[in-house]
Amino acid sequence: MKKESKHTSSKKVEDLNKEILPRMEIPFKKDKEEVWEALAAKMDQEPESAAISYRIPAYLYIAASFVVLLTVATLFLRNYTYTDFSGNDIGSLVLPDGSTIETQHNSEISYHPYWWRIRREVMLEGEGYFEVEKGNTFSVISSKGITEVVGTTFTVYSRSEQYKVSCYSGSVKVRAVNKTVAATLLANEEVLIDKNGNYNVRLIKAEIKPEPIEEKYYFIFNSTPIQEVLGQISSYYSVHINMSPELDLDFSGNFSRALKIEDVLEAICIPFELDYVQNSKTEYTINPK
Repeated sequence: MKKESKHTSSKKVEDLNKEILPRMEIPFKKDKEEVWEALAAKMDQEPESAAISYRIPAYLYIAASFVVLLTVATLFLRNYTYTDFSGNDIGSLVLPDGSTIETQHNSEISYHPYWWRIRREVMLEGEGYFEVEKGNTFSVISSKGITEVVGTTFTVYSRSEQYKVSCYSGSVKVRAVNKTVAATLLANEEVLIDKNGNYNVRLIKAEIKPEPIEEKYYFIFNSTPIQEVLGQISSYYSVHINMSPELDLDFSGNFSRALKIEDVLEAICIPFELDYVQNSKTEYTINPK
């Protein structure tokens, strides 16, 4: 076999490359400048947002609106308050369930009329005689105590440092605001709560039940602590009466509200041999003779 020379072999490889490689070229439709221009333009474009948008169904909008309206209505019904100021007159108030309150002078009554079927709750500062219709719990809330009943007749007295509840029928539960234990009263019992929240339960006579009509014209006291008596007198005449707290006395007596305050003070002082002095137009002091 004839051996080929290196020169002859290289010649054949070169001829083969000339024949095949031109057919392997990949044709480009764009030259280099066009390619760079297209790439630069693509880079200048803002990227498409990757966020996915959802379409909320119409019924969800309606449901949300209903919830908002219901919430607003509930807040209105719960927070709307009717307030009655009796001033110097006797007032009579009929509650949504038919229960009644006879308010005394300088008394304030508040309650939520549109929330009444859910919670029978009255705020009282002053004095009121209640006749409560049967139903769910009926609460009278004052700054010094809370009285709860179902159906009964009673009075609540809440002025200054004094808080007293008198029960005439049924039963009531009375609790000082700073206590967790309550006192339960039956008919013809009353409780006095002092400024420290201590209870003093005592019996009352059925015949001394205060009649709202009589209370319009008379002060009616039956073994009433004299500080409480002076508190009622002070409130009615819009004056301040000073008296030593060491005088621990109980007063019984009735007198007309049409009297002048000087006549009232004299009627109170005579049984105990006391005397009063007028310090100013609106201030009096009671001392032993």
